[in-house]
Amino acid sequence: MFRFGFAVAAFVALGPVGALAQSSSSSSAKTFEPSLYMQFQYRDSNEVTSSAFRGQHGLHFRRLRFGGTFRVDDATTARFVFDGASGDNQDEASLKEAFIRHTVKSGVTPLMFQFGQFPLPIGYELHRSSADREMPEFSLYNRLLFPGEQIRGVMASGTFGPSSASVGVFNALVNDDPEQDGQTPSPGGRMAVFGRYQMSGKQISGGVSGFFGERPAFVGTSATSPAADRALISLDLTYKDMLPGLTLRSEYLTGRDRVGTAAGNVGATDKPLSGWHVQLSQEVGGVGTVFGRFGGFDTDTQTDGNAYQEYGLGIRRELAKGLTATVAFERIFNPNRPRSYSVSTFRIQYRF
Repeated sequence: MFRFGFAVAAFVALGPVGALAQSSSSSSAKTFEPSLYMQFQYRDSNEVTSSAFRGQHGLHFRRLRFGGTFRVDDATTARFVFDGASGDNQDEASLKEAFIRHTVKSGVTPLMFQFGQFPLPIGYELHRSSADREMPEFSLYNRLLFPGEQIRGVMASGTFGPSSASVGVFNALVNDDPEQDGQTPSPGGRMAVFGRYQMSGKQISGGVSGFFGERPAFVGTSATSPAADRALISLDLTYKDMLPGLTLRSEYLTGRDRVGTAAGNVGATDKPLSGWHVQLSQEVGGVGTVFGRFGGFDTDTQTDGNAYQEYGLGIRRELAKGLTATVAFERIFNPNRPRSYSVSTFRIQYRF
């Protein structure tokens, strides 16, 4: 982490570099395309505690993402993204994405190799930009199993007509997992393998993803958690314009894992679990996009009393080019608390 001022200075300094690269594009393929979006919001909740959103009540920055993509040549790009709203006071910058893509042309189909840090591409939700997503936050199971969504690894992808396939090797834990945060990258050297197959059409697209590895034993603040398997399968489906302006997005995840905890727990072995959500969004002329999401997360399907449920609805409207406003309300039923709780969010976003 470093102070936001230094990060902004570095970003501004890249402006002349990008302009120089673009001005010389006639003699060189090198270009730089900057990107930026910021989200400022008011968030209110009656939840007693929230490890996932501690310090994110009242008025605050949710995200301030800035970076860009270097185009080295027709086959190679390098991308980096920082978040300038990290830290307890949202005044620090942290690395979000940093990866290189290189495409190798083969006799059958071009193969794209990606190296570095990027969103884990399991399902559809984690690698869909927060600037595009309708609901303010990811579904509960994705927030708890893959906090921060960024992971480090190597992935190869190929496209075959309407279908595509990807395979990869990653660290066993995402960067912000409580059992990795502040530890060495991939504690214990544990790695995971990943695979995804996807079919894409004009209106309907869907895929199946798999992530298989092991959570290493973790020495927490109060106990030591044992090693645990991570064996997860995800199915996702997107149906655009199923009716005029109506889009359905859905995802189902199942397998074995445990929810990471910084405290540690000697009994925190891997458990059979499942998570899912269904979201509908309707474009309404002159109003914006109205959306609703219903989902759940059962952290141990073998025993009762572990199933969360979440309901959410909201509206998103474009106020000007690049400027949008979102109002959303969510209700979460937590089996470990005596009552449910609500979350209300009003967000303004600008995207460059």
